Amino acid sequence: LELDRTIAASLNGAAPSLHRNCNGDLVFYSATLGVVQELGGGDGVRRGVQRFFRGHDGLVSCMAMCEGEESKEMLLRLVATGQAGSKRDRPLQTTGEGSRGGFVCIWDCVTMEEKGRLGLHGEQFLGGLVSLSFSPSGSRLACLTDDA
Repeated sequence: LELDRTIAASLNGAAPSLHRNCNGDLVFYSATLGVVQELGGGDGVRRGVQRFFRGHDGLVSCMAMCEGEESKEMLLRLVATGQAGSKRDRPLQTTGEGSRGGFVCIWDCVTMEEKGRLGLHGEQFLGGLVSLSFSPSGSRLACLTDDA
């Protein structure tokens, strides 16, 4: 069984994040996936094709796209997605009903390659991710969690 298509859906009542990458394609999240919806050119050759980033093991709860001024084409390829909790075995305290704190994946929305993670091992977040935002230059990422 292979996934062909998904739609943007948010189970927490918030509107899904929707962005455009350097190719003009739509980038959003649905369930545990980062999704790139290729829109295609005027000829419609690529229309409807979806590609998936599968780096999360729980529901994605927020997303940010890097839109820095330096090297704009490269930065418009970077996406950060955060999840509310993780099933991964990690040693720090658990939050909620047995779930562990969330983590952030940083990935390239053209190649679909993971570029890095925040919140695993020594950098673990104690709560789930609520919001993400890149700095104007694209050199920093702010992460808001619910670990009050």
